[in-house]
Amino acid sequence: MRKGLVASVLILFVVCLMPYNGTAQIYAPSKDWGGLTQYLTEENQDSVFIFFDDNEPWLRAQFSDSSASAYQWYKYDSEINPTIDRFQPLAGQTDSTLFLVSPGGYLVEVVRQSDDSTEVYVAWVMVDDVQLIALSLNSNSCQSLGLYLSTSPNFYDVNAHFTYFDLSNYYNPEDEPATNPHQERSLLPSGGYFGSFVFESLNPAVEVPMSIGLPFIDVEFENEQNGKTYGPLADAAYRLTVNNPFGKDDLVIETDEIQAIATKVGLDIYFNTSNDNLPNWVRQNDELPSGEALLEMKLESTAENADSLFWNIINDDILVKGGGDSIVWSDKSLFSERVESYPPKKYFVPGIFGVEHVSKKVTGNQVCMDTILRSVEVDTSFINPAAIPNVFSPNDDPVNQFFVLKDAETSVTSIKSFKISIVSRWGDKVYEYSGNPKEWEGWNGQVNGDGKPASEGVYFYVIEAVGWDGRKYKGGVYKGFLHLFR
Repeated sequence: MRKGLVASVLILFVVCLMPYNGTAQIYAPSKDWGGLTQYLTEENQDSVFIFFDDNEPWLRAQFSDSSASAYQWYKYDSEINPTIDRFQPLAGQTDSTLFLVSPGGYLVEVVRQSDDSTEVYVAWVMVDDVQLIALSLNSNSCQSLGLYLSTSPNFYDVNAHFTYFDLSNYYNPEDEPATNPHQERSLLPSGGYFGSFVFESLNPAVEVPMSIGLPFIDVEFENEQNGKTYGPLADAAYRLTVNNPFGKDDLVIETDEIQAIATKVGLDIYFNTSNDNLPNWVRQNDELPSGEALLEMKLESTAENADSLFWNIINDDILVKGGGDSIVWSDKSLFSERVESYPPKKYFVPGIFGVEHVSKKVTGNQVCMDTILRSVEVDTSFINPAAIPNVFSPNDDPVNQFFVLKDAETSVTSIKSFKISIVSRWGDKVYEYSGNPKEWEGWNGQVNGDGKPASEGVYFYVIEAVGWDGRKYKGGVYKGFLHLFR
């Protein structure tokens, strides 16, 4: 019996693999989707029929000219070797119609009664009964939100439900090992059954990542200011829509609303660039912003989904080694009350200081904190000797009316104290100024600045200054002769 069956099926294969240019004579009247196989080396392909989960599969066959015929149905069994034996006869299935078809490959032998002419047809039957069972919470941490998609059948088994075997890729058992199987091929596109889907938040305020995977969905983002990841920042429900590859209605599943527990820190640093009592706050966009002592700053939090905010000023390393505190100033506030902080400028002498900002969110027993550390540089003290003129002419014309530092905004930095004295060549003091060098308007050529005009001639100036870093500016290039012309 076994030998006869092998010979019989071998004949069927030979007939099946012969080119046939007519219309396929195996039908699936109740199919929901129909297509063709993609055998590698066959000109003629076989039919593929897909039935959706609420449809009972059945097949019908006929001879190409609709003549009265006898029928024998076979089903493909991938576990059998050699491959030539894989189509096994279905007992009692000798009608033109085959009902209650289970997924798999089917071959029908159609024998015309008038002359015993035989035609053989093959079809592959698949059932799309995939369901989305749940989109459940897998994890909810400060760094990410994790969801898990449950499906029926199991997610990792779904693609295998839409495969067939390449009947052109078989081996003649007389020439090749009889255990070499047909190649299994997928009917699905390259991305598989779940290759086309849309994942979205039902809260417009909550974005979702551009790229996610299934069945494990990680909703996480990167904080551009510190490179750390964080989860959603607002409560939201989420929806997954899977586009069916065979035209069936989309599969849709949603979560319940999930509470956001993560926080995202952010910090903007502003310097006051004004020299008067009306501040002019300028945002600092450089990686290492710098300004002169005493540096006046505003720290503005751009944190999201926080309860509390914290600021720390970390001292310059050199100052710490010299005995200074590692943290020179701290501040905190409730997020709902205040997002700005103004560290006292007295701390910002020349050096490099760390600005640490922390946002904190407490949800039940879960505490999330996000930290950013930036640096600011306070310029070392400096008075540019080239900014000191050696001649001026207070004669009421528009040029050189004052003996004053040139471009004081850039030529003088981080000076704590400044004094300039001017004396005649006989040693008589004719002018003196003490104060901020940037605010010094200069000597107008009058004795003590408001007396009688000083005589034309040579004078001597002496600058005595101390920087916020303790550096002294006295003597050398900071004293010299001055020529007054009228």
